[in-house]
Amino acid sequence: MNIKEKDIKILMKDYCTEYEAIKHLKMGTTVFDSDDFEKNIENYLNDWGILEEEERQCYYDMIKNKEPIMDWSIVEYENEIYYIEYVL
Repeated sequence: MNIKEKDIKILMKDYCTEYEAIKHLKMGTTVFDSDDFEKNIENYLNDWGILEEEERQCYYDMIKNKEPIMDWSIVEYENEIYYIEYVL
């Protein structure tokens, strides 16, 4: 698995130590650039099998309000917004 230094730094902005950030990334935690995530949310939800409108609405609200849902976080790093999907 190729862990990007930038992803480590983004997780560290979410109060992880470097060790914790690496551990999370090795477990499958994903960091999404906000432009890509927001532009392609429909594709992501379909790929993840999230088909119920109520559940999809949670993701739309997260994007609109910039308030994370369960197992997600939103951080700013170098003047950019990132969505973090944690695998715990």
